[in-house]
Amino acid sequence: RPSPSRRACAAFSSSALSFTLRRPAHRCAPPMATKPPHSTATSVASGLTTGTLIAVAFNPLDRALYLSVRERRPFFSATNFRQPFRGMNQAIFHRTLSHGLYYVYQDEFRRMFSRLHDQGHASKRLSQFLVGTCSGILNGLTLNPIANVKYQLWNTEQPSVWHAMRHKWRSGGLAPFFKGAGATSLRDAIFGCVYEVFRAPPAHPAQPDPRPAWRKNMRNVIAGTLGVLLSSPINYARMRIYACPPGARPPSIFSSFRRLYAEARHKTTWTAALRHVQIQLAIGIGTLRSGAGMAAGQYLYNKVPELLGRVLDPCDPHAPAVHVDMRRRH
Repeated sequence: RPSPSRRACAAFSSSALSFTLRRPAHRCAPPMATKPPHSTATSVASGLTTGTLIAVAFNPLDRALYLSVRERRPFFSATNFRQPFRGMNQAIFHRTLSHGLYYVYQDEFRRMFSRLHDQGHASKRLSQFLVGTCSGILNGLTLNPIANVKYQLWNTEQPSVWHAMRHKWRSGGLAPFFKGAGATSLRDAIFGCVYEVFRAPPAHPAQPDPRPAWRKNMRNVIAGTLGVLLSSPINYARMRIYACPPGARPPSIFSSFRRLYAEARHKTTWTAALRHVQIQLAIGIGTLRSGAGMAAGQYLYNKVPELLGRVLDPCDPHAPAVHVDMRRRH
């Protein structure tokens, strides 16, 4: 049996060879009780990555929807799915931004309004409402010029995006690019507040999330679909504003509603009236596609920072420590 002095020496040698590798304290931020939200750089990179992946993955569906409307044929016709990635290079920029920027704004405003909730100045529902409304307004203002050019490219004989932009610039400078900005912001604000209030709430950063992923994703699909459905009347008015020729006064949102109501009243049956309203508001497979796209984008946006965080935030003090045990094992 070893003496007490030998046992103490062996214990000291064993503990000296077992240590933990951590980042130097002078290079990293001080530790915190809970992990804070990732940086703005990570949010932007995650949003653009998410937007690109969603744009590529859903391009066959988007093209099939576009061809079914333009050619007036059923959506599930095999002709709509031929060459599924044709024309994607012209729309990839707009779709990347439209599918990714919302999550960046959502993340930034959630940081802002979560402080109000934590301090007791706002309820959880009010915070979600403000996050969705502000994110939608800012998203609409950002994307409206691109959507305006995209609409002109689809409905005129302009050969490329640059020709459409040059034509708009010559027709009135910057003003044509912001035509319909109010309707776009209102549409996205309605969608944002509905989506944020009804979607699966984000998990607390300091606690594991016990909810299954499929249930959260399904709730996000329902929330996104409901948001698109309730904002579709504003989208109808927005498209009428886009269709207004240069130099003419665009119709107001309420005048567009009155026109749609008058057209529905002239139908012979109420089923025909409902069918007319459904077609004009573009309610159908595209509505469900938008809801599924939002849910898929939300899932990817929550996962991408885990991959990008170590690259863009190398001094994250909350990264797991690496334990090294150099003791000889017998």
